[in-house]
Amino acid sequence: MDDVAVMVAGGATASVVLLQHDGDVSTPELTGTLVHRRRLQVDFHVSDWFLYKSPRTCGGRPVLVFYTSRRFKQTRLSSPNRFYMLDENQSKLSEDLMEFRRDASMLNDELSHINARLNMGILGSYDPQQIFKCKGTFVGHQGPVWCLCVYSTGDLLFSGSSDKTIKVWDTCTTYKCQKTLEGHDGIVLALCIQGNKLYSGSADCTIIVWDIQTLQKVNTIRAHDNPVCTLVSSHNMLFSGSLKAIKVWDIVGTELKLKKELTGLNHWVRALVASQNHLYSGSYQTIKIWDIRSLECVHVLQTSGGSVYSIAVTNHHIVCGTYENLIHVWDIETKEQVRTLTGHVGTVYALAVISTPDQTKVFSASYDRSLRVWSMDNMICTQTLLRHQGSVTALAVSRGRLFSGAVDSTVKVSSRVADAVAAERRGRLHEFQTLYELSAEL
Repeated sequence: MDDVAVMVAGGATASVVLLQHDGDVSTPELTGTLVHRRRLQVDFHVSDWFLYKSPRTCGGRPVLVFYTSRRFKQTRLSSPNRFYMLDENQSKLSEDLMEFRRDASMLNDELSHINARLNMGILGSYDPQQIFKCKGTFVGHQGPVWCLCVYSTGDLLFSGSSDKTIKVWDTCTTYKCQKTLEGHDGIVLALCIQGNKLYSGSADCTIIVWDIQTLQKVNTIRAHDNPVCTLVSSHNMLFSGSLKAIKVWDIVGTELKLKKELTGLNHWVRALVASQNHLYSGSYQTIKIWDIRSLECVHVLQTSGGSVYSIAVTNHHIVCGTYENLIHVWDIETKEQVRTLTGHVGTVYALAVISTPDQTKVFSASYDRSLRVWSMDNMICTQTLLRHQGSVTALAVSRGRLFSGAVDSTVKVSSRVADAVAAERRGRLHEFQTLYELSAEL
């Protein structure tokens, strides 16, 4: 005796009824004893089934009959993994479709916004020479890269990582790792340079002082009771940020002498920037501006979007990136908020500035794996770079080049197309001069 599976079609789900069939399977009569009923997702092999169209109906609904052999019953029906809920499958498809529609709607909105700005002439002329392109990748860390720092004098780039090391990269000639600095017992979260000294802050709560000329450790300071999140130097002082505290250190040779602790902070100090005579610190929905000479707080900016993760200061603006994807912009003179920049869909971990006589660009790095380029003349995003395979956590700039560190354990180098073309021309000119000198000797 063979089995007949009857699928009752219609509605959002389907039922399968297995019947012990007493007659010829080709007969339109559906008489038999109910053996099993369950809902299923039809993911079995078609070759295992024989579709039989029955002219009869079941409860006023069409009936599809599938003929199976005993072998199928023993091998297929014995495995519970072969049957799933049709309604669950349809629900998942519906969710995927809704998500796709939301993404399409967001894309259409952004395109409409750009189109409107183009029609209004806000974007200005498009210059492909100003576009930034990724020119290379530094590979070597065994964990996420959390901080970057450039020593312009020697064209060196320092990167700190979850692998507890600092790598020293040549950014001028060999483009290779020159050395790996080891000494911390925790994640390296912050890097800063003052003179010929490199300062590194770590989750191990210490600050290590390194001599850049010898690339050797010269001192270790137990700085905070909590991880050292941020470091910045100015006026021969080092500022270190941690949980609800900023410590001010006098730099005396290889020593750090505690000068003062700045208090009144409401959360982790994840952003710390020194510009001219002011120190800018970011914590939970607050930016405090401190006078570096008096070490007193002179202004407080209230933000939205959660904790402040990054700060950048230009000639005209104070810019901050927040936990909730936003970038706020204030006028540096009036301290009035002038714009909120949107576009990222993840925490804005880092900000950097490249200024020329003609324009100022702000770069933002985000959890969403993207880098965005913002023109501060008209406050719009002019480019989005997607080159990393993980969240972009750190930025540094040097000689018009942008360095980005990410959770994918790499550091990438980007530069303007115009700069790359100029460098190529200089290389060809040097080549020509060398050949000319050789031919003259001959």
